[in-house]
Amino acid sequence: CRVGWGTTSEGMQRMMERGLEKKAGKNYSPSGDSKMVICVDDISLAAADPHGVQPPLELLRQALDVSQWYDTTHLSLKLITNVTYLACLNPSAGSFGVPPRLQRHFTAHAVDTPSSEAIGSIFGAYVKGHLTTGFESLPGFDDGFSSKVVQSSVELHRKVTSTLGRGEA
Repeated sequence: CRVGWGTTSEGMQRMMERGLEKKAGKNYSPSGDSKMVICVDDISLAAADPHGVQPPLELLRQALDVSQWYDTTHLSLKLITNVTYLACLNPSAGSFGVPPRLQRHFTAHAVDTPSSEAIGSIFGAYVKGHLTTGFESLPGFDDGFSSKVVQSSVELHRKVTSTLGRGEA
């Protein structure tokens, strides 16, 4: 589910319940014996109320703390099982903070933009693999062609990221 500035706790709950079905009693989980990962994107974009509380994030914290939330329509408890939560945020957008009571449930990983050489090496392996499978008999499909495709693509990537102000210039 994607958190935005206008996301309410009710909207967040509806998004998180999409893949769940009612089991016995108050239990809700994914269908069958499957497990589900709920990815909460842009967690830092939740708007705070006048008291500094971010209701959508408090709902997520409640789910992580006690594996349950309340059905406000039927005024009943829902026990959530077989769900794992993943959250992402952009450190340069939003409120720049996640409440400590919620953040304690997550491990932070930062991923830097790879260098042009790394991008070329990774993309080059894919391109070469695609062009050497089934195209061996066609003229022009050799290592020189794949390296030109990779160089052009890396240069295009460099220009786009520098124009947008992100990544390696």
